[in-house]
This record gives sequence, structure tokens and C-alpha cells, in this order.
Amino acid sequence: MGSFASVLVARIPERLGIHGKSRCRSCKKEIPIFDNIPLIGFTLLRGRCRFCKVRISFIYPALEIFTVIGTIFIVIHFDSWLMCTAWVIFLTFGLALSVIDQRNKRLPDVLTLPLYLILLSLLGLDAALNNHGAKFLVAIASSLLLALFYFVLNLVSRGGMGLGDAKFALAVGLLAGYVNAFNAIASTFIAFFLGSIVGLIAIKAGKSTRKSTLAFGPFIYLGALLGPWLSPLLRQLLNF
Repeated sequence: MGSFASVLVARIPERLGIHGKSRCRSCKKEIPIFDNIPLIGFTLLRGRCRFCKVRISFIYPALEIFTVIGTIFIVIHFDSWLMCTAWVIFLTFGLALSVIDQRNKRLPDVLTLPLYLILLSLLGLDAALNNHGAKFLVAIASSLLLALFYFVLNLVSRGGMGLGDAKFALAVGLLAGYVNAFNAIASTFIAFFLGSIVGLIAIKAGKSTRKSTLAFGPFIYLGALLGPWLSPLLRQLLNF
């Protein structure tokens, strides 16, 4: 899944299909299958293309490592395999979306909308099999309300908050809300808290100004990932 995330990062922004064999972005030569083994191929090649010796971006093994670590935490935390599958798919798609947003300042519909539909199907099936109809309705409501929240922010900020964030929020609200309604709120709070901290640090470091745009997709993503672990702590702090 981490390797698949790296394929999405490399191909989606250039409007390339995800089918077909991988090629070096520099010399365009086809990458042999034994060089394409996640982590192992990068290590054996010492981070360089076998043919042209151009350095391979460390972002690709980093995505694979992050996916492995995230999957371990997901399997430990959730006891339903359907829930685990939904969260791993979100982990993978969300990771690709975060990198793309950071690089290109956009969240492509070709990823956000399929992600929402996949999660809707998996959570709907989990709700049907485990009699979690009420949880599923909370998830749907959270999804729509969170997307509406970001859409209003887009209007108020006159495009400062992108429409892609609102579309991504459909999936985030659905998944976070299926845990519980407070988790959806906490995940949003965490996203804005992290975004504010990073924004202030960037301003202090002279890397940006108050008028600079900040890719917010990565913070929405991190807020959703951290929500199930941090929302119980926030609930205790707020005595909610």
C-alpha cells in the first residue's frame, strides 16, 4: 500500500494512469521488478537509478515506512477487519493526497471522490454486519457537516481554503464520525491546531508571510489519523 501511495504521488499530478510498469523519471527506462521491491530495492540501489545513477527521491521509501507504521497502529487499535481495511485505505490515499497537496496545492477529485465512495461502502457493510446503523448515520451527518464547514470557509476566505479540502472532508468526516461524533470534532480541532503551529513557525522562520497560502490537506489528514488516539484525552480535558 505504501508503494501504491508512491505511484499515486508520481503519476496523478501528471495525469498519468496508474497501470503499467514504473519508469525512471529521469532516463525514462523501465524499472526492473527486483528494483521495485518496496524499501529493499531502494536500499540495494543506494537510492540511485540503476541506469542513469540519478538520485531517487527519499519521499518514496518514506511513504512506504509511514504506511507500515500507520498500519501497525491501525490493526492494534481497531478490532474489526472492515474498519482496519477502511483506515488503511484512508492512510494510503490520504498520504498520497497530502504529498500532492503540499507539492501542487491541490487535492485531485480523482482521488478524493473514489476514497469517499470506498469508505462509504466499507463502513456501510460494517454497519450492516455489526448492527451499527446509528453509528453509520452519525458518520454520514459528520461527513456532510464537515464538508459544509470547509465549503463555508472556502467562501469566507475567498478561495484561501480550497474546494478540494471540502471534498476531502467528506471522507474524513465519514471515517472520523464512524468512531463517534466527538472524534470528528476533535480531528478538526487537531487539524487547525497543527496548521496554526506550522504556519506560525514558517512565518517566524521567514519562510512565509501572513498572506502566504498553506496546503491544508496534510493537516486534515493528520487530524483524522490522530483523532482516535487523542480525542479521548481531549474529552477528559474538556470534561465533555
